[in-house]
Amino acid sequence: MTAAGDASNQRTADHLRTIHGVGDMPRWTADALETAGDKGVADVADLLEKVHQNNPAQARQLADETFERLSPETKKRLRGMEAAPQLIETETKFSTKHLTAKKAKTSKPSGDGGLAAEAGRKATSDDQSSSLKTAARLRGTTFFGGAGMDGAYIQDMVKALEESGVKGVRAADPNKWSKGMALDAVDVFGERNRDDDESDFSSMGKEGDQFNLVGYSYGGLQAAQGAIDHADNGGKVDNLVLIGTPVSAEFLEKLKKHPNISKVEIIDLGEHGDPIRAGMSTGELVKGLPKLGTDFYADYDGTNRGHFYYSGDSEESRLRRRSLAKRLRELGIK
Repeated sequence: MTAAGDASNQRTADHLRTIHGVGDMPRWTADALETAGDKGVADVADLLEKVHQNNPAQARQLADETFERLSPETKKRLRGMEAAPQLIETETKFSTKHLTAKKAKTSKPSGDGGLAAEAGRKATSDDQSSSLKTAARLRGTTFFGGAGMDGAYIQDMVKALEESGVKGVRAADPNKWSKGMALDAVDVFGERNRDDDESDFSSMGKEGDQFNLVGYSYGGLQAAQGAIDHADNGGKVDNLVLIGTPVSAEFLEKLKKHPNISKVEIIDLGEHGDPIRAGMSTGELVKGLPKLGTDFYADYDGTNRGHFYYSGDSEESRLRRRSLAKRLRELGIK
């Protein structure tokens, strides 16, 4: 069999596996463990804990398939780590039963239990009156793409917005807003709640009539973090648009109530079969992973259905983005 045939068979097997299993997540979690050091270990541990709370069998499958993808060097490194979570139960298995007690210090608060951690923030959106600072004057519209922020659809979405009449449009700089496909995909469970990281606005413009942040999928989570950071520092956000974004209900409420964020617009893609929506619980997010994995491979027929409705390279996808840009323009983005 040719190399192309092997690749095709493997892709078909992966596709069939996603229908009943954990989708493409093992590839992302393995990449995180291979490339992201202690932070990758902490993020994978956090993900496994969340999955285990809702579906222990699915957590075991994710752990086993992740471990099978690791290089011998990474397996050895994980076994020797003392400060990181004890992920290894046997020579070939992950452990999920000790994750909560042994989480690495680099792990960020995540999940629906993140409210307790938020209480310790030096400045929350509930006491803005005593903590507002002078923020840089920012203008224009920034589009945040999905995990990895490197797809060709991103620049085409920028072009679609420009064609619709929106001024000062740019794509978010992936070097400042993304950790790469693998970590972004895993980090969704942390970023769906308010985090403690400072946002980097240095690549954003200062020309235009408004300051708008438009985010798709994981990019919506980053847009939300950026919006509340800017607002907490005294800046004004005219429009925050979250498209297919699994932001938590608690964080979403904070965004909507913030006096410096004029408008929060939610565009869920449920009508296209997307299991992801704003305000969903962690359990609902975990349950949606298999469907998300199935839709990830919908480029077999070029449909880019479900969660990936706006991210394809086909002419149909290009037209979808123009329709989306027109909708955003009608919502008041200019």
